[in-house]
Amino acid sequence: MDGYRGLQQPTIIIRGTDIPDYTIPATKLQNGVAQISSKITASGSLSLAQCGLIEIDATAGAITLTLPLAVSSYTAIYHFVRVDGTGNSVSIISQGSDTFDTAGATSITLNGVGTRNSATSNGLTRWYSTPLVTTTGIGVSQSWHNMLSPTVQRSLGYGYYNSHGVPIQVSVSCGGNRTNPNLVIDGVLISQGYTDAGSDFTLNTVAGIVPPGVGYYVTSGGGGLYSWAELY
Repeated sequence: MDGYRGLQQPTIIIRGTDIPDYTIPATKLQNGVAQISSKITASGSLSLAQCGLIEIDATAGAITLTLPLAVSSYTAIYHFVRVDGTGNSVSIISQGSDTFDTAGATSITLNGVGTRNSATSNGLTRWYSTPLVTTTGIGVSQSWHNMLSPTVQRSLGYGYYNSHGVPIQVSVSCGGNRTNPNLVIDGVLISQGYTDAGSDFTLNTVAGIVPPGVGYYVTSGGGGLYSWAELY
């Protein structure tokens, strides 16, 4: 006897169409719980029907998602992945006396685009989280951008702010007969170049990693701005 055949729900909405008496395919079940992907853009309470992959987009604002009680969600697994790069907060919280792992925490957070975590119920009062932190490193899901393009114009001596919600990398080159570029991040001199007076044309490059929510700028004692690229 097919153990999945009896798991039905009266109506499933798929792209706005009602499909009565839809039987959930076995490939969408995990320990008897439906594993259906969904995308969330606002705060709310999660249901068992949302078990599986959940993409979270906090572009419009901070998001807080509340898990169901662990005692009523035995073996339920939620897989969360953040898909936006804003600085808005994303939190997954438990309810009642439920906690995460063994430290007694009542919430987990997703900081930055590509951040992943999961929550698995033990059927009592605990959710176990399994973060995948390698997806938030420099260069992961990021690409280089020319910041001297017709639509974006960086300038020497002006301050800028990392609003991407994740660390970015900045690389700036100055060229001329005498170039002394300085890269300052969060008020700290991170990288600098130097050329003696009277030297022929030289190209000096400064580079550094800018944490989220931090300001940065580049100055130069001589020469002109040759290139400005940012990895985000």
